[in-house]
Amino acid sequence: MRKISYLCVCIIRKRKIHSYYHLRRKTMASDFNTMVAALPNLNNDQKKDLAVKTLGTLPQDDKSEVADRTGLGRPSQGPTDMIWVIIVITFALVLVGAAGSILYGVVFLGQTADKVQIVLTIFTTVAGFIAGLISPSPFQGNKSNNP
Repeated sequence: MRKISYLCVCIIRKRKIHSYYHLRRKTMASDFNTMVAALPNLNNDQKKDLAVKTLGTLPQDDKSEVADRTGLGRPSQGPTDMIWVIIVITFALVLVGAAGSILYGVVFLGQTADKVQIVLTIFTTVAGFIAGLISPSPFQGNKSNNP
């Protein structure tokens, strides 16, 4: 009985409910237009704060879409590849320089391992870094089709 009376009240008020949502939609649209009109009056710090707070409420996919639409998306593959090439070449040069220093110190100067320990640390660190670049990421999962 309670459900029926609630349903009757909803049917009677349907027109009022529809009018309320229609009115609310118009109010929201005018609020949005008012906010957009007020943007030029804000200083840059206020605009940045507004952007951060607004984007903070969006899901990640929408944040990416906004970044792409504003031109703040990820860089193209060309600059990304160039950065990686610079990083790998730099570390490869450090690796070769450390290996050459160890070889020169031990073979030609007759130094013991204790004397070249700092260079050995640099060598092993850079070798580990380059090995980390070559090895597959554990977050990529199994890409092969093996059963």
